[in-house]
Amino acid sequence: MRITKAARIASTVTLAALIALGAAACGKNAQIDGGGKNTSAEQPAVKADPKAAIAVAAEKVKQESYSFSMTMAPEVEMTAQVDPVAKAAHATMKVTAEGFSMNTEMIMLGDDMYMKMTGGFMASDKWMHFDSTDADLGKAWDQKQMDPAEFLKQVGDVEQIDAHTYKGTLDLSKMDLSSMGSEQEKAAKDAAGKMGAVPFTLVLDDQGRIAKLEMTMKGIMPDGSDRTMVMTVTDYGTPVSVQAPPKDQVQEGFGF
Repeated sequence: MRITKAARIASTVTLAALIALGAAACGKNAQIDGGGKNTSAEQPAVKADPKAAIAVAAEKVKQESYSFSMTMAPEVEMTAQVDPVAKAAHATMKVTAEGFSMNTEMIMLGDDMYMKMTGGFMASDKWMHFDSTDADLGKAWDQKQMDPAEFLKQVGDVEQIDAHTYKGTLDLSKMDLSSMGSEQEKAAKDAAGKMGAVPFTLVLDDQGRIAKLEMTMKGIMPDGSDRTMVMTVTDYGTPVSVQAPPKDQVQEGFGF
């Protein structure tokens, strides 16, 4: 499988997971202090209805800092520290296929996004800087795309297994992926459409927050094999410190 195909699948699945978590739903005027305010005690109690419980869990993720890790073995590994209130994040992702690997590091601070890659055609010793208010990138911060209600529109049947576990299906092909740009949006939609109804398992912690999300994509790979994405969320409320790269290590990025 070509590395570009692996990266495309990885980006589609990662975006789906982030939408599910509501990771970046925050306003432009948020203060960038990495405070990681814990507001879980202020949230409404989880309701008996499974979809309502998922909605509450997604809301909680939007309101305090956290760390997460994501794997889609054997091609993808990703880790991140996120403060959605401050609109700050630091993430790393490794994609491996056919003996070739590509590493991506990303920093987000307010409207500024920095990306550095090793491997692939965009590999560089310097960070690329992008302004998310740019017309080509601005949709990436569209709050509607990160609204838990938008995620719930894609959920089919949901069943509560026990006090912390929910199972159901998700149709990723119905998601709004316009922020990826028309060409990549079509590719992502095609990949998502091939997945069909994606079964997921969601585990909440004792405070009703997302602890683990697992989704299995049937026949997604060119050889017809399945892939399972596993995301774990930890360190809720722990302050996140994100710094912009030194100016002499930054160059303006080009359009996607």
